[in-house]
Amino acid sequence: MLLYKKRFIPHILGEVEPLKNTTRRTGKLRWKIGAIHTFKTNYNNDSAFARAKILRVYPQYIFDMTEDDAFREGFWSLEDFKRIWIQINGSWTNIEVWVIDFVVVENLLNPIVQKPLSKFFKIKC
Repeated sequence: MLLYKKRFIPHILGEVEPLKNTTRRTGKLRWKIGAIHTFKTNYNNDSAFARAKILRVYPQYIFDMTEDDAFREGFWSLEDFKRIWIQINGSWTNIEVWVIDFVVVENLLNPIVQKPLSKFFKIKC
């Protein structure tokens, strides 16, 4: 399970640009490549909005982020990402984070407009 603020849901589900297909997390490594995780806005089961497959996980220092990294995080610029990071985490210090690349394999909010992402990314669902 991965928790997200509600404002990120449209970016993760591909409803608005820029698409969010990467996230950065602190703490110990808890995500395995190939695993499918449920994305939620809180710990309640009714907050689930997507299921996604983890494509890649690697460590990175937060100050090594680029504009392209910020775009994959769902932001138009690195400055926008920094502002939200500080709101969520309290500060902008050069900590090591886990970068998690993912692809949504199931839209739990609107399964009718499900995009066959598994076909494009050769993912077994």
